[in-house]
Amino acid sequence: SLGSPVQFSLENSVGAIGEPADLAIGDQGNSMIYIADSAEDRILVYSKDGTYQRQLRAPEGDALHNLRGLFVDEVGGNIYILTQSYLFKHPLAN
Repeated sequence: SLGSPVQFSLENSVGAIGEPADLAIGDQGNSMIYIADSAEDRILVYSKDGTYQRQLRAPEGDALHNLRGLFVDEVGGNIYILTQSYLFKHPLAN
């Protein structure tokens, strides 16, 4: 059995997630929730209680256009971002 559902909602101070493409959650105690928002070419970062922390965007151009997926490697300190055309490796912010 899956257990009982828990009430959970994300703080939406940065606006609603336009088109969620993927979700990654780290496995450490203080891990974050990472949501790839394909509509806005960004990755939103929340704490596990749903509080908005920051967003990741490309510094210029449309490098994150057509976001497809992401993977968080907390041990290695990197996030891997998959778009329709590229796979990026970026250091995790502390």
